[in-house]
Amino acid sequence: MRILHTKSVLFQSPGGVIVTAALALFLGLSLPVHAQEIQAAEETPAATPEPVLTAIPASEIPGRAGELGRIIRAARRNADFAGLLETIGADFGEEKEHIAELEVETQRRLEIDGPASVIEEAEKVWIRSGNRLDGWLEALSSSASAVESGLVALREERGQWELTRDTEQEEELPEAVLQQIGESLESIETVRRELHTVRDAILTLQADVARQQALVEESLAIQREEIEQRRHGLIGVDSPPIWKAFAARSIDGAPSEQIVAVWEKNFQSVRDYATDQRRSLESHFLFLVLITIGVIFLRRKAVVWVKQDKSLEQTVRLLDRPFAAALIITLAFRDLMHP
Repeated sequence: MRILHTKSVLFQSPGGVIVTAALALFLGLSLPVHAQEIQAAEETPAATPEPVLTAIPASEIPGRAGELGRIIRAARRNADFAGLLETIGADFGEEKEHIAELEVETQRRLEIDGPASVIEEAEKVWIRSGNRLDGWLEALSSSASAVESGLVALREERGQWELTRDTEQEEELPEAVLQQIGESLESIETVRRELHTVRDAILTLQADVARQQALVEESLAIQREEIEQRRHGLIGVDSPPIWKAFAARSIDGAPSEQIVAVWEKNFQSVRDYATDQRRSLESHFLFLVLITIGVIFLRRKAVVWVKQDKSLEQTVRLLDRPFAAALIITLAFRDLMHP
């Protein structure tokens, strides 16, 4: 009853109304803020606990030394990217020169009026170059991750062996045990330096490739914008007639020079495709050889089939040309061989 009487007094007096309104305003402003703080605290991810290092018991030191040898061998094996770095480094050097030449050629095409196809030819070459750079970046990224995993494992091992060394020195263990701990730490440090060298080489090459990739993406953006403008320009109000736009002198000179230039560009495109898709082409050729052998084998069996069923005579004639039949079959699988 006292509570109800207090409420009635608050609402009846002017001062009570003011106090009540102020209290309601305070609660209305403070509750959303408090709710946001609770929500932010719930959304904040918990920090990943770091592994707690403990000293290796003296009786387990010889066994852990043998286990450390296996860890070191695995770290070296997983960081053996010398061949990959040499291959990518050599190919990247050639690709870098190719991009520099392509940049000059593309700039010439951008400065000359003509249809969008003039720039589209260069755009295709830039896309192939970008795909090669993407493949190298992916390989280097996975290699760097593998080396970094090895470094993390070695870092944990070193911390545990250092803690063991400090602990065992206080307990005055035999000199042979302390020497084994020191040798283990030296082995870890040696391999750690080797992995750091490999990782630095990978990251340096990765940074160079990434810079060229950024250059390729920037150039492609400029080309695509120019292609879009030229396509719209052909049907604009102030644009010249289409026959005049396509009759504009191209960067390749006279018609005979244009034919030679187109042939050279197409030949270069075929060479680039053969280089990029060499494994797919080899697989496709091997598939063609196997299908040809299979068709030849079936042709010998077909003689018996025709004698047993004359209705197969027309169908079996397809096997009289085994290479042509095999070629048709393999071409049907071109999408699977060359995705």
